[in-house]
Amino acid sequence: MTLSLDHPKLTSIEQSIGSEVFAYLQHQQELFDQARSQLLQTHPRQFVWFENGVVLDSDRDESALFLRTQTQRPEQPFFLAQVLQEDPKLVVRSGFLR
Repeated sequence: MTLSLDHPKLTSIEQSIGSEVFAYLQHQQELFDQARSQLLQTHPRQFVWFENGVVLDSDRDESALFLRTQTQRPEQPFFLAQVLQEDPKLVVRSGFLR
């Protein structure tokens, strides 16, 4: 999934986190998408800390990876993603029918 401002909700996300951080995350997502086939061979189904085309750390436990990454980069943004064949589809279900 490439981040794009074509979606109105992403515009509000950019406003929340700032355009510089949003641009960083968008760039990392693009590099991650380009490297996906290689990552599927080396880190299938793992969560990776990915920066500028390089896996800096990985783990099957997303929380453990997040905590390690946050310890090393407490004041900086970072990109974590799970290496899957394709990004999961976001589905929102509601018990309310109208």
